[in-house]
Amino acid sequence: MTYLSRSISILFYLFIAGSIFISGCMPMKSVDSEVYRPGDYIDAERETLAAELDSNLSDRLDTIDASLKKLEQLLAKQENSLKQLSSRYETLHNEYQKRKTADYQGTQALAQNIKQATGKTVESTAETIQSTTGQAIQSTSGQAIQSTDQTIQATGKTVKSTGEAIQSATGQAIQSTDHALSQISESIKSTAQQNRENIKSTPNAISEKYAKLSETAFSNSEDPEIIYTKARSLLLENNPEKAEELFSEFSKRYPDHALAVNALYWKGECRYTLRDYNGAIAIFKSLVEKYPDGVKVPDALLKTAYAYLSMDDTDRGYHFLKTVVKQYPFSYAGEKAAEKLKTLQ
Repeated sequence: MTYLSRSISILFYLFIAGSIFISGCMPMKSVDSEVYRPGDYIDAERETLAAELDSNLSDRLDTIDASLKKLEQLLAKQENSLKQLSSRYETLHNEYQKRKTADYQGTQALAQNIKQATGKTVESTAETIQSTTGQAIQSTSGQAIQSTDQTIQATGKTVKSTGEAIQSATGQAIQSTDHALSQISESIKSTAQQNRENIKSTPNAISEKYAKLSETAFSNSEDPEIIYTKARSLLLENNPEKAEELFSEFSKRYPDHALAVNALYWKGECRYTLRDYNGAIAIFKSLVEKYPDGVKVPDALLKTAYAYLSMDDTDRGYHFLKTVVKQYPFSYAGEKAAEKLKTLQ
């Protein structure tokens, strides 16, 4: 037993010594490699987050660019619609003025024909009575005179009835045309208001970008209708100074255009809105002289009267109101002038 115990002890010590020798021969691991360093993990997370943010930012920028392009296309369509509506309004307004002038001239001619026909009838009756013998005239003078009076009275009723029928038909046609023009005008105002609301609801950066693009497009445009439409929009947006600049440019570049007389009239309206009544009167006067048969002549005369009244020059204002009523009684300006005259009496 003693020998066995010693053998076991010797083997145990040899095992321990061998283990120590083997561990001393093996390479030692670096202490630093076993140490936990939190900075490495933070750097890795930061790089990951930065990559994700860069990817998300790029996607959002692409989305914003696409939205900007769609918005520009939508605004371009709305501007085109506004241009078409404005052109249609001006065309209908011009046709309306021409139609009212033609109706008025036709009414005048018809009234003149009726007057001439009535005069001939009365004259023929008088000659017939005069050719009768003196005794017959004396015996039947009362009856003949009474019969002639009845004939004249009946003819007067016929003339009056015909005039009322003409006036009623003309009034209905004018009222129908005014209603159509009113609907178009409301549609233009609604489209302009919708454009303004769309621009206001867009972020500032997009609004500024569109404003610059729009201003550049109109300033470089060679299309007269685009210039005219932009000027009308500026006046509706209560920016008469800018509107007057574009109307002046239109009048200078396109004096023979179909909308030239309209542009000159709205230029006078800009001066009137700015309370420069003398300047407005000068422009309206030049319109009447340059385009005596223009569709805006009645409106120019009416606004001339308003300008004089605004300066407390009642005599001249009254004179121009009477001129409008006399020369253009069935026009919109004529109706407004008649209403204004009633308030001055």
